[in-house]
Amino acid sequence: MNNQKNKNVINSGVETLENYWNQQNIRINILEQYVENGGIISERVNDITSYFEKANSDSFSKFLDAQAKLLSHLSENSVIKSDIPAEIEFPFENNTSAAENPDADNNAVLSQIDINDSETIKRYEINLKRCEKSDYSESCLPEQGTVIVFGKKDKYVDALGRYLTLHGLKPYIISDIFDEAQAEGYISSIKSQISGLIIAANFHYKSGKDSGYYDFIMSSFYITKYFSKYVHDGNCKNTPLMLFTTFLDGNLGITGESEDYAYGSFNGIAKTLSIEFKETAHIKLIDFRPDTQPQKYIELIDDELKINDIYPEVGRTPDGMRFYPGADLTPYVACKNMCNITPDDIIVVSGGSGGVTSECILELARAVKCTFVIIGRAEISNENSDDAGTSKISELKDMKTLIARRFKENGIKGSFADIERKAKAILAQRSIINILDNIEATGNNGIYYSCDVNNAEQTRDVMKRIHEEVGKVSGIIHGAGVVCDSKIWRKDTESFKKVFDTKYRGLNNLTDNVDNNSLKVLVMFSSIAAYFGSDGQIDYSAGNEYIDKYAYYYRRKHPQCRALAINWGAWDGGMVDDTYKKILAERGFILIPLKVGANYFKNDFIKGLPSTQIMISHSAKYQ
Repeated sequence: MNNQKNKNVINSGVETLENYWNQQNIRINILEQYVENGGIISERVNDITSYFEKANSDSFSKFLDAQAKLLSHLSENSVIKSDIPAEIEFPFENNTSAAENPDADNNAVLSQIDINDSETIKRYEINLKRCEKSDYSESCLPEQGTVIVFGKKDKYVDALGRYLTLHGLKPYIISDIFDEAQAEGYISSIKSQISGLIIAANFHYKSGKDSGYYDFIMSSFYITKYFSKYVHDGNCKNTPLMLFTTFLDGNLGITGESEDYAYGSFNGIAKTLSIEFKETAHIKLIDFRPDTQPQKYIELIDDELKINDIYPEVGRTPDGMRFYPGADLTPYVACKNMCNITPDDIIVVSGGSGGVTSECILELARAVKCTFVIIGRAEISNENSDDAGTSKISELKDMKTLIARRFKENGIKGSFADIERKAKAILAQRSIINILDNIEATGNNGIYYSCDVNNAEQTRDVMKRIHEEVGKVSGIIHGAGVVCDSKIWRKDTESFKKVFDTKYRGLNNLTDNVDNNSLKVLVMFSSIAAYFGSDGQIDYSAGNEYIDKYAYYYRRKHPQCRALAINWGAWDGGMVDDTYKKILAERGFILIPLKVGANYFKNDFIKGLPSTQIMISHSAKYQ
C-alpha cells in the first residue's frame, strides 16, 4: 500500500472529523500513524457512535459521512479487517462522566479519563512478538574455567554438562541448596575457577502454588547472590556468563499453557541482573517448550549465546523462532461499560488501606456499585485513634516528633522503633477510616479486616469470616506490595522474602480461599520492575513477574474470570517517598500522578478487563 497516498487522502478527507474531534482535544494523527505503520483499523465503531448519538445528532451524521469516506478508501487498499475485535478504537474525549450522573448505572457509557499527562503517561498492552533478525557474533560462553549448573539432575542438566565439557569448561553440577550458608560454601570452595552460572529451572510440580517452586527460587537466589558477589568483587578473569533456562511454553509464559508458571520469576531475576551488571557480565534467560528434546535444547542455547541484541529474555521454539514480550501503545477511548460487577458482588482488596491501591479503589467506586472488603496489616483500635493533637498532623516525621514528646511527658520509655511504630499505626488507622468513609460516600459498602496476606493461616481465617459475615467473594484486587532496595550481592534473605512473599504468597493465599470457578475478576498490581528489571529490586521484579505469568495461566484455566496484571510505573505517592522521587527523577523516570493512574485503572475495569497484561508508564523500550 502506498502510505503517502493514503496519508494525503486522509488529510483531505478528515476535515469534518478534525472539526469535531479537535473540540475534544484529540489528535487525528493517531489514525495516520496506524496507517503509516501498516496497522489495521477496526470497522467496529460502536463506542464512538453511541457517544455521538447521545451527544448531538447533527454531529453524529457528519461524523458518519466523514468516517464512511475514510473506511471506503482504506478498505479498497486492504488495510481493514472486519474480523478484528475493536481493540484499536478511534480515541476521543468527553468531559462528562456517566459515573457522575445520578441516574447512571453499571451499563452506562463512561467517558474517557481526564489525563493532563497524556503526553507522557500511556497505556501499553503486552503481546508476544517475534524478535527481529539479529547479527551473530562470538559466543558469550566463557573460554575457560568452571561453570556452576544448578538444577535437578536430569537429561537437560546432563546435556549441559556434556556441552560445557565439549567447549573446554568444567561443569560443577549442584542439585540441592538448603540454605544461604551452603550456597556461600559452594562458591568459596571453587571461587578461583568460576567463570559462569547456569540455573536450569527444570523441576516440574503439579501446581505453581507447590512449595517446591518457592524452595527452588530461594535456592537459586542464594547461589546467584554469592556468584554475583564473586563477580562484583572482580574475581572473574573473563566476562562471566549468567544463564537461566526455563520450560514454560517457549513463549515466556504468555500463552498461559504452562503449569509451571511460577518459574516466570526468573525472568525478573535475569532482567534485573542485566541492569545491575550492565557490561560486566553476560546475562540471558531462554524459555523453552516443555517437550523440547535435550539435543535441541543445547542447539538453541548454543545459537542464543552467539546473538548479541537488546533482549535479556527470549522464548525459543524447536523450529528456531525467537520471541520477546513487546509493548504495544494503545490509545485510550471512551467506551461502553462492559464491567460484569453488580451491586451484589463482593471484591476483596489487599493493600487498599492507603496510597496507590486506595486511590484506584475510590475511583472505581465512583463508577461501579458493589461491596469493597479492604484487608491490611494495620489493626483498628481505640489506642490508635486520632485526638485533637494528632488529627492536625499528616506527615510521619511530624507525628514521630509528637509521639516522642508525649512519651517523654508521660514517662514512657520507648525506642525509636516504638515511636515510629506508634506514629505509623495512628496514620494507618486514619487512612483506613478515610477510605471506608470515602467508599461509603460513593454509595458503596466499605468493610475492613486486619490480615497479613503473607500469613496463610491468617488469610484463611479472615477469608472464612468474610464469607460468613459478608458473603461469597466474587472479585480480588491484589494491590499489596513492599520494596527494600539493595544490590543482589548485598540483599539479605529476610528482606528478599518480605518483598517476594507479598506478591507470591499474598496472591496464592487469597486465591486459595475463594471459589476460583466462580470468581469474576482478578486484578493484580505488578510493576515495570518486572517488565524491564530494576536496579536493586531483584526480589520485587521476581515477585511481580510471578504475578504476570500467573495472570496468563489463570485466565486460560478460569475463562469465566477476567484476570489482569498491571505493570505500573512509579507513582507519585504510595511507596515512593521524596528521596526515592529524587532518585527516579535523576534516572529519567516520570512519575504517575495518583489521579491519572487511578483513572487508567478504572477505565480498564470498566472496559471489562479485555487484556491480560498491560503497562501504565511513561515509556516502553521493547515496542
